[in-house]
Amino acid sequence: MKNLPISIGIFVLVFCSCKTKQPFVAVKGDVVPVFCGTFETTDSKNLVSTLTLRDWNTAEFTTPFDGIAKSANQTTGNKPVRPASRYFISGDTLYLEMDKGYFRYKIKDENTLLGVGMWIENDELKRRKNQRNNCPKTHTLTADEKTWLRQSRLYYQAYSQNTRPILERLCEEGYGPACMTVGLFYVSTAQNKEKGLALLEKACDLGYYGNYACFQFGDVLSDLGKDEAAKVAFQKACDGGHNVGCMMLNLMNGIKK
Repeated sequence: MKNLPISIGIFVLVFCSCKTKQPFVAVKGDVVPVFCGTFETTDSKNLVSTLTLRDWNTAEFTTPFDGIAKSANQTTGNKPVRPASRYFISGDTLYLEMDKGYFRYKIKDENTLLGVGMWIENDELKRRKNQRNNCPKTHTLTADEKTWLRQSRLYYQAYSQNTRPILERLCEEGYGPACMTVGLFYVSTAQNKEKGLALLEKACDLGYYGNYACFQFGDVLSDLGKDEAAKVAFQKACDGGHNVGCMMLNLMNGIKK
């Protein structure tokens, strides 16, 4: 009995330590965790300067390069340089949708995100001062949301491991990022440029990260000398919120003047 208080103390310590290390859980059925707020860094070397998470899967972020893009594209006005993105949480890791694939952030606690992997290794983002996570703690997925989450998780795994058959299957299901990735593969390796162009066009029509696939489609068409088709694709990218597409469209129209 003398050792009972010590045993209880050790149990509490272990329990609290586990809870701190694993603040979030993997998807359970149709319910997913929600993590909202604005996170930022004072380190100018960080690739992501600010990251705002909304709802269960909507994200907006800025980088140190956005000012350059604004000065180069006079049509930007007050619009953000980068379109709204998406994110999902698996375990204690947050996956942020980027132009190609995802960035990963370890959720250390409610106020700290730590970059994992190439480009953002150990980049730290801190919750904006005096801001709390005011979102509901969980979200119940609709059927369409559940499909998107399954595809996104599978896409990240297949993309990081370069598993093309899975990417092609996801494209057949109508998942835009997979169509773009496989399309770029076929174009860049010259294995089947026509198939690659068809897949990029499909990805553009499906929409992805502010029509980023349309920007990629336009870039490939421009390299092939198909300027008029390229301008159509860049216009779609611009309309979708990808302002680099607007910049490319302006440059192409300027060449003709």
